[in-house]
Amino acid sequence: MRISQRWAFILSLAAFGLALAPALSEANAPSVDDLLKRGKEAFAARNYAQAIKLFKSANKASHNSCGPCYLGLALAYRVAGDVEKQIENAEKAIQYIPDHPGQATAHEMKGDAFLALAHQDPRKLKDAEEEFRTAAQLDNSNSVFHLKLGLALLKQSRDDEGKRELSAFLQATPNGPAAETAQRLIADPRRAREDFAPDFQVTTLGGENLELAKLAGKVVVLDFWATWCHPCVMGVPELHALVEKYPRDQLALISISADRDEGQWRAFIEKKHMEWPQYWDTDHRIRDLFAVRAFPTYVVIDKEGIIRQRLVGTNPQQTVAYRLKPILKTLLEPGGGS
Repeated sequence: MRISQRWAFILSLAAFGLALAPALSEANAPSVDDLLKRGKEAFAARNYAQAIKLFKSANKASHNSCGPCYLGLALAYRVAGDVEKQIENAEKAIQYIPDHPGQATAHEMKGDAFLALAHQDPRKLKDAEEEFRTAAQLDNSNSVFHLKLGLALLKQSRDDEGKRELSAFLQATPNGPAAETAQRLIADPRRAREDFAPDFQVTTLGGENLELAKLAGKVVVLDFWATWCHPCVMGVPELHALVEKYPRDQLALISISADRDEGQWRAFIEKKHMEWPQYWDTDHRIRDLFAVRAFPTYVVIDKEGIIRQRLVGTNPQQTVAYRLKPILKTLLEPGGGS
């Protein structure tokens, strides 16, 4: 279920008054519905702290028994990167939402959190499986639960079971990007167990259309940066050195800017002669796809499309080039891994 679909669902619960108390007693106080709506607007503006504050206010107005408020909090904490609070609020949503579809969505959010935690603790995969299975049992009409259950099963190397769930998803939802993902997982279950980079497509400042699928066979380095990020700016000479060392048929460096001012971004690129592919991520699409929350962030993707390293922030003792050197040597130079 996409974020926009989740919001429509959450607000539909509020519209029907599920688990919601009347407006605050003060005559001019905002209603619970209004607070929820404002929380959604803050979330859409990526003001997650404000969204959380508004959902908490709505919940307080409902005597801490507002299922849609807890769902909104779980989603906001998910995007903000607080997995533990995502789980906590999803559990409370299950308690206060009386209908099965709403409970199923809350179980899905718990499953998403356990999948995220499984990177450090593979035992969480079983927890994720149980949450997605419960969601599918509560609301079998939502095919996404079968997709996510299939993914959790494949990650546990239970390929036959996982493929059955993915096939059930495809039967209900044969078209769209998620269907393409399911088809790729069925064809190659290893994609669920390796950290494959999400597919992306961008049109660069120079008018070049780049997509990950067409970069297969090259090592890809994604440089998430901005002109207002001092460490990012200080790393530009080292990025120049990378593109000079490795030819473009071996290494694809793509800089993805979080700048707010297009003119400032263009002027900086021209001044610094940054002649490798540049993309202005105005809608946060690529940053959200790779869950980038800090700058600079460097993502190294190997020739098969698997993320091999993710470097976040700066290290006063180590330059960008120094931190990238070992993995690029391994991936690009003969005998580099020896």
